[in-house]
Amino acid sequence: MPLDDTGSRVNQRLVAERKRSQTRGKPKPAALVVGRDETERRLEELLLLAKTAEVRAWLEYWAATEDERRAVARREKAKRAVVPDFAANPLPVGTVETLFSCPLLTVGVKVVRQADRVDVAGVVAYLGQSGVKPALLRRAVRRNSMVFAGAHIITVLLQQVRAAGSSGRRRVPARVASA
Repeated sequence: MPLDDTGSRVNQRLVAERKRSQTRGKPKPAALVVGRDETERRLEELLLLAKTAEVRAWLEYWAATEDERRAVARREKAKRAVVPDFAANPLPVGTVETLFSCPLLTVGVKVVRQADRVDVAGVVAYLGQSGVKPALLRRAVRRNSMVFAGAHIITVLLQQVRAAGSSGRRRVPARVASA
C-alpha cells in the first residue's frame, strides 16, 4: 500500500470514496470529464479483482494509456479547429508571435531551425556519378550506419470479466478492449 504525506498507510478505497464525496454537488465542466469517469470507474472495479501488485500496476498502465489516447484525440481535434496549417504555410525560422490571447490564456508560436537530414541514397548516387567507386561507397555507408533497437510497442488488452461461476474462472476472452 502506498504511503500518504504523513507516512501512514493509505486505504485506496477510502481515498477514492473521500474524493467522490468531496466532488458531489460541484459542477463539472462537461468537456473535461468526457470518457475519464468511465475509465476511472472501470479501473476501480478491476483493482478490486486484482490479486497481485503486478496486476494492479498493469491496470494502472492500462488506465493511463486510455487517458493518454483520449487526451491526444481531444488535443488533435482542438488543434484542427484553431491552429493554422503550418505545413502548408510555414512561418520563417526565428518567428516568435502570439497566435491567440484572451483573459484566460495566451497561445504563442516560436519557429526554430530543425536538424538537417541527409538522404543517404541520394548522396551515394551523387558520389557514384562523380566517380567514387561503388565498393568504397558501400563500405563507407556500412561503417557509418547505426542500427537502433526496434520500437517496443506495449499493448494492454482488458479481458471481459464476469462473476465467478461454479468453475471458479474469472476471465472470459470473448471481447477485449485495447489500450
